[in-house]
Amino acid sequence: MYTWCMWLLTLLLACERSAAPAGRPPASQPPPLPEVTEVQAVLEQRLPELLRLDVREALDAYLSITTAVAPGAPCPPYLETFEGPGYRTRYFGYFLEDGRCTLDSGGEIDGYGEEYRYWSEGSDDYHFDEVLLEGTFTSPEGFSLSGYTYLDELHRVRPDLERRYLGLVGDLAWSGPLVWSGGDLTGSWLEWGYGAYLEESWSRDAEGTVNLTVTGGLDGFDGPLVAIAAQDLAVRTAEPGCAAEPRSGTLGARDASGRWVELDWGDPCDGCAEATLDGEALGALCLDLDALALELPW
Repeated sequence: MYTWCMWLLTLLLACERSAAPAGRPPASQPPPLPEVTEVQAVLEQRLPELLRLDVREALDAYLSITTAVAPGAPCPPYLETFEGPGYRTRYFGYFLEDGRCTLDSGGEIDGYGEEYRYWSEGSDDYHFDEVLLEGTFTSPEGFSLSGYTYLDELHRVRPDLERRYLGLVGDLAWSGPLVWSGGDLTGSWLEWGYGAYLEESWSRDAEGTVNLTVTGGLDGFDGPLVAIAAQDLAVRTAEPGCAAEPRSGTLGARDASGRWVELDWGDPCDGCAEATLDGEALGALCLDLDALALELPW
């Protein structure tokens, strides 16, 4: 009898140990692998959006908000301009002792902002804009531009070469209605609400060959894949009979759990790549990179 009771007690304890503790959910399983069609769909939609982040819209928004704030007492900005044969420069900035100021107009500056512009004219046209924003500028009407952002744009035109460089590092947020020289902000990337960063260099030589190099990403959209990123992705006009493919660099997409889908470009002429996640093949996809490189709107 004693032996039977001890065997039954051991069995009950073992069963209790094997059962999941009350109130504790079972161990979570890793999310399923994304379908290659999902990877292709998000890259086809988001990569053009990344390449079309027009930094000039953000530069115009900054110039517009600093005008709308109506600079003046009690926190005047710093302004310095220079002109010479064939060139002009403008340096404009707010350097506030306590970082915050309410203007007589009712506008408010909370933070720091500065802008530098350079223009040259002649056979070597050169145009450079640079803005650094750390904080929030609010107009008397209540709309604002805020962020911790560095923006720059370079556009150079020579008889043998046209070159553009765009840079956007940090987060930028716009609120409120505004119409400015570039048009209404409605529908622009400033309303998307995504995290964005971009360094983009584009050039076209006298023969019409286009070279594009991109480092940047977008994140924060809905779906099984929530971000895309490119690192030193270099594309040029395709050779006759070939589809454009990266000459170097990487391109990928991230799922909600933080896993990255990477693309491995094989045949240098077919425009297609193998998608893998943690070394597991998802399948092949093809992207029209030639159209992206050639059709930039700026």
